[in-house]
Amino acid sequence: MVSLPRVYTTCAYAPLPLIHAAGFHPVRLLPGLDPPDDAGPGFLNRHVCACARGILDRALRARQDDVAGVVIPTSCDAMRRLADAWMAALPRVPVFRLAMPLADSEASAAWLADEYRRLGEALAEWGGVFPDDAELARSVALYDAAAERLEALQAASWAGTGLPGRAMRRLHRRGATVPIEDLLAELERVVPGTPAVAEEAPGGDRVPLLVTGNVIVGEAVYDAIDAAGGRVVASDHCAGPRQLVPLRPRGPGLTALARAVLARPPCARTLALDRPDAVPRRVLDIARRSGAAGIVATFLRHCDPYAGVLPALREAAERADLPLIVVPLELGARDEGRVAARVEVFVEMLAARRLAAR
Repeated sequence: MVSLPRVYTTCAYAPLPLIHAAGFHPVRLLPGLDPPDDAGPGFLNRHVCACARGILDRALRARQDDVAGVVIPTSCDAMRRLADAWMAALPRVPVFRLAMPLADSEASAAWLADEYRRLGEALAEWGGVFPDDAELARSVALYDAAAERLEALQAASWAGTGLPGRAMRRLHRRGATVPIEDLLAELERVVPGTPAVAEEAPGGDRVPLLVTGNVIVGEAVYDAIDAAGGRVVASDHCAGPRQLVPLRPRGPGLTALARAVLARPPCARTLALDRPDAVPRRVLDIARRSGAAGIVATFLRHCDPYAGVLPALREAAERADLPLIVVPLELGARDEGRVAARVEVFVEMLAARRLAAR
């Protein structure tokens, strides 16, 4: 197992290859399952995004012995406030605010490349090195190899010849936390059609569903779908399939990396000037490719960017005659009953719709 000092990241837009090339193991810090009400009082108001509060809560509960610092892309106002709160709550762990442009343009790429240079200097100050182009290219190749392998496994899963959704979710979560070298070795051992398929209930007449959203913590939504007679055939969220995607920068250096990161699959915080419907189009494309009969759109409460994109997603799904339900989430087990009730009604409606169409 590869052992390097850790650098926390809080967003899928963090430049993982750059952090790795500097001599660190980037680890995505995600909210825990416990309600973030008991730790760190006074740092973040309870009406701030649950993701930001949950990340700070998780950090306050964790050991920081080998953590060199945290990279917080300022992808939304909640992440900016998280950076402020982190400096007050955990002053021993240095913070780097990575200013993220909203749009994908040449001006944005130039801006982001300058931010990457500042980040490289900070990583050197934290005990790493400022990577040269060759070292950066080696790290990009590692991450792209893992992302391409995950994409191939996902495509096989959608085609019904690969791993079940639960196994794919575990691999995506591993991609956010384990060293990239270990992840690659693990992915090379994964063969679709192995006994891992037995982890999930048989498809049969279960209703195939796509789960989408920002950060989905734990298995509560997926368990509710299974219990209601549904089957998750695909998921699309920033701590899952959107965490590791092939970048394939066109050329060496930080500017090429910046262009590639800005061209990632869009999320709700992205302002795609030439593709204002980019998020709904991506979700509907995944639904079509995976054979989903409906969409479960989840988002952690008080996430303004995702709350803002949901009307467009709902309209696009309606035009495509694809039923959609919105399930707001809160951290903690207290949410499970409400989630299960909403999902059960939705799956029953879809099952009746399929039956009537026969």
